[in-house]
Amino acid sequence: MNPNIILILCDDLGYGDVSSLNPNSKINTTNIDQIFENGISFNDTHTSSAVCTPSRYSLLTGRYNFRSSLKSGVNWGYSQPLIENERPSVSHILKTAGYFTAMVGKWHLGLDWKTTSGKYISEGGIINETSIDPGIDFSARINGGPTDNGFDYFFGIPASLDMAPYVYLENDKLISVPTNSDFEGYAANIDGLSITQHDRIQFEGRPGPVDNKMRPDQVLDNLSQKAVEIIDTKFSEETPAFLYLALTAPHTPVSPSKDFVGKSGTNDQYLDFVLEVDNLVGEVINAVKRSTKHDDTLIIFTSDNGPERFMHLRKKEIGHFSAAQFRGCKRDNWEGGHRVPFLVQWPKKIAPKQESNAMISLVDIFATIAKITDQKYPETVAEDSYDFSSVLFNNSTNTFERQYIIHHSASGFFGIRDKNWKLLIHEGSGVKEEYKSTYSNEYGEKWTSSDYESILDNDMSTKGPIQLYHLSSDEHEDKNLFAENPEIVKELSTKFFEILNNGRSTSGNKQSNYNNDSSWAQVDETKDNLLKAGIHINS
Repeated sequence: MNPNIILILCDDLGYGDVSSLNPNSKINTTNIDQIFENGISFNDTHTSSAVCTPSRYSLLTGRYNFRSSLKSGVNWGYSQPLIENERPSVSHILKTAGYFTAMVGKWHLGLDWKTTSGKYISEGGIINETSIDPGIDFSARINGGPTDNGFDYFFGIPASLDMAPYVYLENDKLISVPTNSDFEGYAANIDGLSITQHDRIQFEGRPGPVDNKMRPDQVLDNLSQKAVEIIDTKFSEETPAFLYLALTAPHTPVSPSKDFVGKSGTNDQYLDFVLEVDNLVGEVINAVKRSTKHDDTLIIFTSDNGPERFMHLRKKEIGHFSAAQFRGCKRDNWEGGHRVPFLVQWPKKIAPKQESNAMISLVDIFATIAKITDQKYPETVAEDSYDFSSVLFNNSTNTFERQYIIHHSASGFFGIRDKNWKLLIHEGSGVKEEYKSTYSNEYGEKWTSSDYESILDNDMSTKGPIQLYHLSSDEHEDKNLFAENPEIVKELSTKFFEILNNGRSTSGNKQSNYNNDSSWAQVDETKDNLLKAGIHINS
């Protein structure tokens, strides 16, 4: 009998926001920590990208995000679907295994909306994305969402909670046609981040239509209630169930409910928000305990990328560092941008209180779940996904095949990592002004670099066209060793281009990237950076 499976994906939660991973944390995430107490923590886990849309693409498809049509940045609320029409997701695999599959929360992988002209956007329908009246027929079916990608049921929102339209979806329709242009009720405003539509003084948000039932401080609770309802109704049945719970928090807008404001005792509502996330995890765990299959339920807890930039200010003001001991944050190719919590429990199969230093990626979830449920898939699927079930069950890396991980910044620049060495084939964090079109003039770009500390400290370690760090001895990435180790730079960069050009990193026949393309602007700049460092690659 296959297990029930719950995959909890937080939004912008940092490695250091989980108290069991950060001895200097200013809060206690007791419910999240309970998963570690009952299972295993993977302490070297990475997202495929340092921002959310591409990270979610890789999680569901088992394929590196840079192989898709999205080479940098993220989708918006009206963006077209990113997952290719014929590409199976992990939910398809589980449906084949006989699972009921449900998703609750943030989709953020694109939707095809019908316009008021009668045409879908994919058919040439025109909309005004920045208007509170974008020209969408909100009563029509919405294509390309979770129910078109292997999920039997969906309840959630189109993209991030700071992106229009501000609406709830159930399956492929809106629950309510939006009639407002303002969020109603309480919503916190942290660091000038607000999605109030018409407040000229505080306005830094994105205008758009609003469901009059939606309040930003209540969204997390609404998602929690729906997730618990699914667990209560489906997780005791003979048919196994899969719940993908993609939270909207602690991503901006930082909007803890009134019951959690002040809960952290830090005068920082971001940490209050993290505690509300922790409370939601507790509600999920308690619902599983009420089911008849508690011991046979696999729970995975993780995040889509590192924490938002204002973590640097938080560290200076109250001493809490959301990236823990790591450098960088969301959008960056430094560790803080993509190293995330990854906690797993399955009482029937996984021993409690374990830690693993196996190097894994969220892209590996696909192959691992397929292995657990004894599902096969063709070599044209999940081309970058490695099965780490041997580590889950035996805490052994003897048969785990992953040797390299590719990193990808918000601006689309690359890094490659083996167990000890990490090569960033760019200068700085990997966030560059000319590749910020999807973020231009938005709240984060008031800083010219995402490493706020480096600006203040005038840190010179990132100078040069590329960076090489020996992570085994320098996990904060302080000492750039590329000049002293040209042979390691050559080895890693050669491997990067091999993985890029082969369309896969697992064994098998060569596959293709989007449009059979292995060269675009950021790839060309990657080659130029290597040449500047004296490294020539036959790519």
